[in-house]
Amino acid sequence: QLWSEVHLGLGLSSTLCLALMATVPVSEFPVPHVLFAVFFFLLVLVFQAINSVSRIRRLMGTYNEFTPSEKGGAAAKEAWMIFWMTACLVGFVLWQTTGSTVAQYVAVAAVMLHFCPYISEFQDTSIDVNVSLSAVDTARS
Repeated sequence: QLWSEVHLGLGLSSTLCLALMATVPVSEFPVPHVLFAVFFFLLVLVFQAINSVSRIRRLMGTYNEFTPSEKGGAAAKEAWMIFWMTACLVGFVLWQTTGSTVAQYVAVAAVMLHFCPYISEFQDTSIDVNVSLSAVDTARS
């Protein structure tokens, strides 16, 4: 339970840092912009690490229930996420140490690419919503 709350807090905090970074122009306020960027990357990297560990732990618990093709797909998704998490870390470190804009772009792209496996997981998801308008109709009468 605690890890879930920490995980959620890290995700929301990194999103807040990203939003603040986007609203602070680097040309006018370079120090706050870069600080928000640094905190964004640090928080998102910790978020990705916790996410990957929890996904792998959950996968290991149910791995024997998968068909051979499902096992390969599940392992490929986790490998993809770990690869892009590592690319994000390397890009971030290179950007901070060399100031390379290419490294900065790699780090940003890696954050987005890390989450691509979720797209395939959403296709099997459904949400049932039941709406009752009886209370609204009664209030209007």
